[in-house]
Amino acid sequence: MSRARIKKHRKELEFICSCSKNQRKNFSLTQKNKLNGVLNCLADISNTILYDNKLVSQLSEKERKKLRKHIPSLKKLARKLNNNSKVKFIQSQKGGNILKLIWSFIKDIF
Repeated sequence: MSRARIKKHRKELEFICSCSKNQRKNFSLTQKNKLNGVLNCLADISNTILYDNKLVSQLSEKERKKLRKHIPSLKKLARKLNNNSKVKFIQSQKGGNILKLIWSFIKDIF
């Protein structure tokens, strides 16, 4: 995980993870230059959550259970897809909001 990249885009990450669906859509339409950095950060964070055992071992059992439900979504974010498909994925969050879950794990580290 690139800590420098995440620190650089911390404000945007926090906004995207805590805003509503319509705000995320507006952000993706108006702030395209910032969105690329945020998408790269989300990919880094997803890779870290999926493959870093230290980070997962620090989580409680309840948090791990929440993460298990979202493993396919995390894999989709972590893949090397083009940014358009990641933007569509972020805009159309259904069910539990994985972005809020990711932010709750990462905000304490940074």
